[in-house]
This record gives sequence, C-alpha cells and structure tokens, in this order.
Amino acid sequence: MIYEWRTYEAMPGKLPALHTHLEVAASLFTKHESGEREKSWAAFLQDPDWQTGADGVGEEWPLVAKAYNQILRPTAYSPRG
Repeated sequence: MIYEWRTYEAMPGKLPALHTHLEVAASLFTKHESGEREKSWAAFLQDPDWQTGADGVGEEWPLVAKAYNQILRPTAYSPRG
C-alpha cells in the first residue's frame, strides 16, 4: 500500500471552511479508494458531490495558500493492519 501525506496552509481566515471542505473530501476519498492512486483520484474528481461543491464552501475560494504532498511507502518494519 502507498500512502500520501498532504499538508495544507489555509488562506487567512479560511481555516474553518478548509476544515469543512477536507471532511467532505475525506469521505469521498474513502468512497473511491481502489488501491491505485491515479484511478482513485480520477473517480474522486468525477464524483458529483465533489463537482457540485456539496460541502458548501465554494463561495469561500480560495481556501489554500500552499499545499504539499509526499508519497510514503511502507518499509519491511512498518506496522501492518
């Protein structure tokens, strides 16, 4: 399994909206998790709830000042399960 660590810096005053946005995103990530990063992202981006802004924060954009991501691969001694 591959893990992706994402870090976001919120725009000033936008942290509550970003939090709401990421809660919805997390539920959609779980819904579309297929084990293949590219396939999962494609399904996530096509989800109607994501495209229509079901989280209700669309008027708050932009939410993120800066984003970082790092791919993490387990080692032989990484905890499992």
